[in-house]
Amino acid sequence: FDHGGIDIEGIARAAVAEAHRQGRLAFAHPSNIEGVQIALAANVDVLAHTTSAPGVWSQALVTEVIKRHLALVPTLKLWKYVTQGAPDPSLGEQMLQNGIAQLRAVSEAGGEILFGTDVGFMGDYDPTDEYIFMARAGLLSTQILATLTTAPAAKFKEDHRRGRVAIGMDADL
Repeated sequence: FDHGGIDIEGIARAAVAEAHRQGRLAFAHPSNIEGVQIALAANVDVLAHTTSAPGVWSQALVTEVIKRHLALVPTLKLWKYVTQGAPDPSLGEQMLQNGIAQLRAVSEAGGEILFGTDVGFMGDYDPTDEYIFMARAGLLSTQILATLTTAPAAKFKEDHRRGRVAIGMDADL
């Protein structure tokens, strides 16, 4: 990718390598398909949201996301939030539908999904809309629950003590 002589991909690779050297996951916040491709090339671990790109991601892109175990935090509620006050009031709904289509494609292909809302960036702390939007993408309630429990525990390599209510786990009742 040409970014005026700046090696964005190289910078991303170096940042991810350093995060991995420290035993941490690397997150990317792509805003478009090019951002997802850079994240893939850099071996990022988690995409922090879907993109504003129109429609479904290509099958090749979804396949690569899954092959590289790149988890997706859909953060679908974000799209209506960032488009509040836009000249075209339908923009937020269009971007939300794009995100729902992208989430559906990754989920149906067996991709890793983690829950997130961008709370802190957004002032609305209620996660209800995110659950509703994930269900609109075809995720069952058990799959949505897994995005909050077992999936992040596994991704953060803490599934030996977190993510389930069981004897010997942190949630040992």
